Amino acid sequence: GILIFFMNSAEASLQNNSTAVQFTWLCPRDADVCKNTSDLTYFGWVCFSLLMFANLGTDLIGGAKLIYNSSQARHSFGRRI
Repeated sequence: GILIFFMNSAEASLQNNSTAVQFTWLCPRDADVCKNTSDLTYFGWVCFSLLMFANLGTDLIGGAKLIYNSSQARHSFGRRI
């Protein structure tokens, strides 16, 4: 089942655009100049950064609170063992 999918993907020809992989540089055989086909913009990077910070920010805050609370000496060393 799934092995056939990976085998078909590995046999993809890179000479035409029949692959599911998008490359950022396109270098035709009959040209000396390569073209940048990337469609990334600064707005996309800003949106990506905001979403990643919002997603990982809760983990960062939770981890900082865990370190802070674990460093407090509430019990003596003998009671903690």
